[in-house]
Amino acid sequence: MSEPDTVASHTLEYLRRLDRRQSEFSGLLLRQQQLIGRLERTMREGLVSVQRDLSEIKGDIALLENRILNRLNVEMELSDRLGRLERRETTDADEMAHTPKE
Repeated sequence: MSEPDTVASHTLEYLRRLDRRQSEFSGLLLRQQQLIGRLERTMREGLVSVQRDLSEIKGDIALLENRILNRLNVEMELSDRLGRLERRETTDADEMAHTPKE
């Protein structure tokens, strides 16, 4: 083999090696893009699920708040009625104490 043939042979081998590396990197990039696509899809689905869960939680909180407010209203009504009864009893007792006995 002559000098130019040796140089050409090494150059071809170098070019083939570069071509293999380029193919490997292209395959790697393709796999990475597929993984990123799956990850994005999974994250999107997860976020939709989280948003749905948050909506349900907000609804539950609104229902609980309504129940608490209803119970507070009932308690306030009972407390008001009890206060009126106590005032009436006190007033009745005072009136009986001030009425002359015959």
